[in-house]
Amino acid sequence: MKHFKAFIQIVILSIFTLAINAQNSPFNFEESVNGSDGIREVSSNENLQQYPNMERMLPGTDAYPGQLEISRYKAASVGMLDSTISWSWDTKPMNEPITPKWSFRWKHTSKYDASSNRIILKSQKWDGKTWKNITQSIYTHDFDNNLISAIGKSWNGSVWVNDYKYNYTYDKNNYLISFYKQVWIGWAESDWVNDVQLQYTYDAVNNITSIMCYTWDGFMWEKDYAHNYTYDGKNQISFTKQKWVNSTWKNSNRNLYAYDANNNRISNTGQHWLSSYDVWIYATQDLFTYDESNNQTSYVKQFWNENSWENKSRYFYTYDGKNNPASFTEQRWADNSWINLKQNVYTYDANHNRIRNLEQEWLGINKLWVYTSQELEKYDSDGNKVSYLRQTWSPQIQHFTDGNSGKVSRWINEDSTHNYYRIGSIISEYELPQQINVYPNPAINKVYFGEADKCYLFDLTGKTLMEYSDHINSISVDAIPNGIYILEVRKGEQRYFEKLMIHH
Repeated sequence: MKHFKAFIQIVILSIFTLAINAQNSPFNFEESVNGSDGIREVSSNENLQQYPNMERMLPGTDAYPGQLEISRYKAASVGMLDSTISWSWDTKPMNEPITPKWSFRWKHTSKYDASSNRIILKSQKWDGKTWKNITQSIYTHDFDNNLISAIGKSWNGSVWVNDYKYNYTYDKNNYLISFYKQVWIGWAESDWVNDVQLQYTYDAVNNITSIMCYTWDGFMWEKDYAHNYTYDGKNQISFTKQKWVNSTWKNSNRNLYAYDANNNRISNTGQHWLSSYDVWIYATQDLFTYDESNNQTSYVKQFWNENSWENKSRYFYTYDGKNNPASFTEQRWADNSWINLKQNVYTYDANHNRIRNLEQEWLGINKLWVYTSQELEKYDSDGNKVSYLRQTWSPQIQHFTDGNSGKVSRWINEDSTHNYYRIGSIISEYELPQQINVYPNPAINKVYFGEADKCYLFDLTGKTLMEYSDHINSISVDAIPNGIYILEVRKGEQRYFEKLMIHH
């Protein structure tokens, strides 16, 4: 397949705050896969993810497998993230006559190659006077722009020192088939030592069917655990985890999924293997409901108590007239009734960009919602997120002012992030393709687009996350992480593209 990135870069980008801890464990596996890729919360206590979590492994980099394809379009401006700077709000004791101010905290700087692949990401921390190097990630890509290696380094005060290395291989269709991590123990090139390896297999329609994990014992790769996935004609119906014990595979836990007529997932039942009786026993259950537009409206978590299911927590979702998520409410089960806990209320601009996330807690004594914090975001005319501000709510009027305005405020600044972009251009020969009516957008679990012969979902690097070849008019995205994606719909010889926001 040809490279698809030309179109992806023309589409409005949305860049989120970069993670900075590149040394967190990447092996956070998820149990749920829809199509060639997808993630979803595990109903048991294990946090599993299908592919190496690149947001943790390599800040701002994706490692989802998929097909790459070239699309030729007319030249267009592209916003590329050059740097991200974050601030913290410094406050003084109340009796000090000093107005609080913003202070630098972190700075992340990126460099790109001619194909707009990120090749360097450097993180620095402000020491009060200057930016000090902390970590650096160096990326290499193959001819198809697949990420094939990433080296993480840390600053020892004078030079960059190797920490870890991630290596990736792909099949002829650019699907990820292996990943392995190495750690640095010395100074010679041979001082990379193997650590963990993952191997992926797929079925004929590119659904992932297994992930095998191996650990290095000092001499050879040893089996550790396996994740296995099964599907019906349309959806994933099971996930099973097994551990390698005494040279044989032993069941550990599994999840079973059920769907309604619209292919919305309505239940996720978690089970554990009871080896003493060789049987599966219930552990947890998640139940989902949807409105007539297939928006998810509720989510109930339950646990198995010997003979019956008992409620644990419940979540409600509401939507505005444009199908943007309007609110999210969390409740817990106590004394045979549901008790309010937290609520988020969302506000959007005319382009469906979320500009405010108001967080509230339930004050049971007064039976009302009270402010706790809010997140404010701003976007430029191209849809790039340029700033993020987090504030906390003070029940009491504070003795300091809001910035330089001189006004007393109950919203207290906490953290702020600003993204800086440069303009690139993609030169090619065809006009941008016609768009289609995609709804709801933002989507939570289901997307509709009319009758189509084929459908593809890409991330912003051009990697294929989902692919359907049957005559369909919708796809399920409840297993795809929050973010901005590109939906391609094919009708005969016509190809249509639309930016799709997913927000669970």
